[in-house]
Amino acid sequence: MSKRGVLVIGSGHLAYRMRKVASERGHEIVQLSVESAVLTDGDGSTFERLSHALREIDLDSLAMAFLVDDRDDRNLELLMVLVSLRVTLPIVASLFNENVAPHLQAAHPNVRVLNPAKIAAPAFIAALDTPLMYSLRYTPAAMPA
Repeated sequence: MSKRGVLVIGSGHLAYRMRKVASERGHEIVQLSVESAVLTDGDGSTFERLSHALREIDLDSLAMAFLVDDRDDRNLELLMVLVSLRVTLPIVASLFNENVAPHLQAAHPNVRVLNPAKIAAPAFIAALDTPLMYSLRYTPAAMPA
């Protein structure tokens, strides 16, 4: 039986899109709210609380994990917790600071780090060169030099 579960951790637009695309492709979505795991009262470090929350999930049933919180520090912390719990799980982490990627990949061969800003930038630049196919009903303000 092939694994169809996909863990998506994050609360922003990227997490929403990841859940939507994975669901459309037939994957069962497993979610974890980082806020609830981190903010629960109790003893222990954030690492320990995240470890506990992730142990509640059947990681062996998952095909992949996507760490797509809007904050690099959360994604990095989650990545470390996941690696400590299950080394073989493929993990894709969103990090705006991708300088740590070689170190993470050396420690865990199934980690892939993607920078969402770097991926999106070419599409924004291409949009600048796209001709307008309609006329504006107003005169745009001049851009400051």
